[in-house]
Amino acid sequence: MRLIETRGTGVKLIYESCKKAGIKKPEYHEEGDFVKVIFYFEKDFEQYEDEVEGILAFMKTRPSISAQELADYLSVSRNTAIRKLNQLGEKGMVKKIGKGPAVRYMIGY
Repeated sequence: MRLIETRGTGVKLIYESCKKAGIKKPEYHEEGDFVKVIFYFEKDFEQYEDEVEGILAFMKTRPSISAQELADYLSVSRNTAIRKLNQLGEKGMVKKIGKGPAVRYMIGY
């Protein structure tokens, strides 16, 4: 009947697409006569080999970020996120904008 292109390639294609998009892989659950697939559209920090690469990939998804947004993404404290952002700033990779509680960070080339 030729209803499918190639048997068994769909899940592999989904995983590759998720990795390319930088999002978490979906979860598959067998429930009776059907399979339930849960997709996550949040970025997957753990897929990056290098922490800096992951931070910069996250920052590319928005014009600027706060230290708290990075802290939530990395699941670390705000102070740890600030330290990481300052280290990237010293290397010229991140630019700090504003002062006080309104400080934002953006990729600075």
